[in-house]
Amino acid sequence: MPDGATVGQAATWQEALSQVPATALPVVCGSLYLVGDVLQQLAPR
Repeated sequence: MPDGATVGQAATWQEALSQVPATALPVVCGSLYLVGDVLQQLAPR
């Protein structure tokens, strides 16, 4: 059973996502993917 903080955080995420226009979602996902790719390349092997 999740505690109050987790529930509140989820509600905040849902509020934030509901305010983001649907057209911006692919852009955000693409940016996150690119950032993750760059971080993987910069990370020491």
